[in-house]
Amino acid sequence: MPAAYSPVGMRHGYLNIVNAFVGVARNNETALNGDYIEHFLLGSGKSALLLILLAMRECCMSKSEVIIPAYTCYSVAAAVKAAGLEIRLVDIDIFDLNYLPEKLEQALGIKTLAVVFPSFFSLPIQKHLLSQVSNEKKIRPYIIVDSAQSYFCDEKKYKADAYIFSFGRGKPLNAEGGGLLGVLDSKLKTVVREKYRALPDEGVLPSIKLFIKSVLNDLFLHPHLYWIPSQIKSLKLGVTEFPQEILMKKMSPYQKNLWLQMDNRIPEIQKIRQDHASVYRSHCMGERQLNIPEEFSPARYPVYLDRKRIDEEKDQNLKRYGVTRMYPNAISKLYEIRNCCVNLYQDFANSEWVAGHLYTLPVHEFMSAHARDDVIRLVKPYLT
Repeated sequence: MPAAYSPVGMRHGYLNIVNAFVGVARNNETALNGDYIEHFLLGSGKSALLLILLAMRECCMSKSEVIIPAYTCYSVAAAVKAAGLEIRLVDIDIFDLNYLPEKLEQALGIKTLAVVFPSFFSLPIQKHLLSQVSNEKKIRPYIIVDSAQSYFCDEKKYKADAYIFSFGRGKPLNAEGGGLLGVLDSKLKTVVREKYRALPDEGVLPSIKLFIKSVLNDLFLHPHLYWIPSQIKSLKLGVTEFPQEILMKKMSPYQKNLWLQMDNRIPEIQKIRQDHASVYRSHCMGERQLNIPEEFSPARYPVYLDRKRIDEEKDQNLKRYGVTRMYPNAISKLYEIRNCCVNLYQDFANSEWVAGHLYTLPVHEFMSAHARDDVIRLVKPYLT
């Protein structure tokens, strides 16, 4: 079989896997909390978002709406729905994936409980948008920075009430799942702390399963073996689905220890990603492409491709090199939110355009310069 490349990935290293598993027995604890922020370790990024939304709802019962981008991860919408809150969608700018300022201003109101600001692909959140929300003195909603695709943003960089990080397989740091909730608002800290204590702890069996999963991850990420899991449809690699249920639980000890082990590799991994991204940036130009910063080290590199010109054969060839679509639909097109979204009747043209054109290029450590050049050659004819 020819080489096949994963769209995204992070090798743990077998020594780190063993150290993380040994650390389960030792029950390592690390001081995460600073003077201004308190962290909570959850089973996933979406459960971290659900927890903070439940706390916000309890702190402000008179508000019921959460503003999210009309194009974002399905889990964001699922968490709002699971919290029993209403979704208000806002269209985005195709060039930086931030909210359109005028649309955000129109969406803010007396019912706005929170505004979620995702940092897509580690791209910066425009600070003037955060100021736009925080300056709503009378109706000032909570601000949540969703950094699931950014590791690690400086919590002092953005003025927010809470931060979300995620450590799944496709995220900037892979700890085989898990999420981190950082809370800055003092009232929210008290409520979250109480809810967090009530969550169940993981036993030993899940850690054993995750240990095996980590070993398989490192084995099958190699391009000469990745074709095997990519052919197993039940693994649903690259498939985006709306979560029907969000399990609220604490991060397992193994995930926590693996996260701490992998944190040591971040400078090395970021350098590899930045080098690949720099080459992509210089070659993937077009009239409608994202504004990519010079110093950019995402877990995957975003580009817009003309999907109408990509037939099935070409699509399979792109997938073999790890070039895949991101979320296949805008949130506004999801059947699952029809009963909890208050403004589905509005136009979300930009978000729907992004959903139809956004692909990602691999930047992980298994991408050689030769493979990267092949990726550039393959995508160039379809750049918008």
